[in-house]
Amino acid sequence: RRRRRRRRRRRRTEANTSDAAFLDAMETNMVLDYDMVVSTATREGIVSASHTFFTDASLVAVRYRFVSDTIALGEPVTEMNNDYFMVSIRSPGSFSAVTEAESIIGLGRSKFDAVTGSTNWRLWELVDPMDTVQVDIIVGKAGDSEHQSHVIVDFVEELDGL
Repeated sequence: RRRRRRRRRRRRTEANTSDAAFLDAMETNMVLDYDMVVSTATREGIVSASHTFFTDASLVAVRYRFVSDTIALGEPVTEMNNDYFMVSIRSPGSFSAVTEAESIIGLGRSKFDAVTGSTNWRLWELVDPMDTVQVDIIVGKAGDSEHQSHVIVDFVEELDGL
């Protein structure tokens, strides 16, 4: 019989004004317990966050979702407002990595909730990371400065004994 031990590593960041406004606009009956929100705010370009930590776990998982105000407001999506994101988990010591990089057009409108503008929760796992793990989050705004996009990280989790 395998024994499984779960450890959850919580990482919090201070929310900036635009993140706070976004979170206030989300469903009021939802309990918000996110590790991080990376937001484009109202500027064009890339916003990133990175976290590096040591682990002896046999698996590291990141649960996240991409949210676009462009979708929530029902705006048409073109190359001029095709916001994008990237989530990467890597371990330099084991030369292993998992990455997802996608855009609104690349995912397609059907992958987003029409009301909230968010994708379903996505889960990426890095197996046998060895020692050091780096989680990188990038969210980018293309062409407009009106609508925000966000990557919401629900958790970064270390699992042992798999």
